[in-house]
Amino acid sequence: MPESTSARPTYGNWKLPSRPGVGALGLLGTAVLLGGIIVTLLTALASWVAAAGVAVTVIAVTVPLAIRTPDGRSGFALAAARAGWTIRRLSGQAVYRSGPLSGAGDGRFGLPGPLSATRMLDGQDAHGRPFGVIHDPAVNTFTVVLECDPDGGALVDPGQADTWVAGWAGWLAGLAHEPGLLGAAVIVETAPDPGTRLASGVLGQLDPAAPRAARDVMTEVVSAYPAASSETSTYVTLTFRPDAARLAGKPARLAGKAERAAEMTADLAVRVPPLA
Repeated sequence: MPESTSARPTYGNWKLPSRPGVGALGLLGTAVLLGGIIVTLLTALASWVAAAGVAVTVIAVTVPLAIRTPDGRSGFALAAARAGWTIRRLSGQAVYRSGPLSGAGDGRFGLPGPLSATRMLDGQDAHGRPFGVIHDPAVNTFTVVLECDPDGGALVDPGQADTWVAGWAGWLAGLAHEPGLLGAAVIVETAPDPGTRLASGVLGQLDPAAPRAARDVMTEVVSAYPAASSETSTYVTLTFRPDAARLAGKPARLAGKAERAAEMTADLAVRVPPLA
């Protein structure tokens, strides 16, 4: 018998769990609000003027806590970020200059902030393909970035979507057995599609002998489709720390940082292809 439609799993519509407390105040804002109401009522027994002052203070504290951005930050967090940015801009810390003519470290064109200590290491995997490893000497971590090309769910059979999800779940489960793996992250970048790849792919294959109506339709698709589409880039980052697993079971040798980094890069050269 055919499988019931209601029994098929569905994916999507993920949302953050609701915050404890009253509305958008959260737990801290709710505690401040309830505590402020109690203090206001007790103060009102002695003086209405003092009670009004306490009420105004409570409102001034709770209103910023009730203002929430889509990523969950409160009004106080926004004000602190803006104040910090203003201080750094006035002190000149918001401008980063690198290169041989700057006073930044060794004169290299490095990244700003906490990423200034990171270095890119070159390696070659077991199949002879070059790859890069981001080394952070400050915390002794090695990060590999994998560029992915995920397929969309449009016009895909439910069984195929279930197979994809099961494969992704199996890959995530396999990460638990990776020695020295600190964590994995998925980064999805979405931007308006300029339509250059579509234009080069379609216009380059137009047959001059095709009917004019067909050529006009394809030309119209090339000009109109990018306005409603997006270009999506997906990356998976895997961060390792050699000391956490003794370089995948190998005994750690008393060597310098350069030797240890080269040894970790050689170890990742064997482990990256199966993960990719």
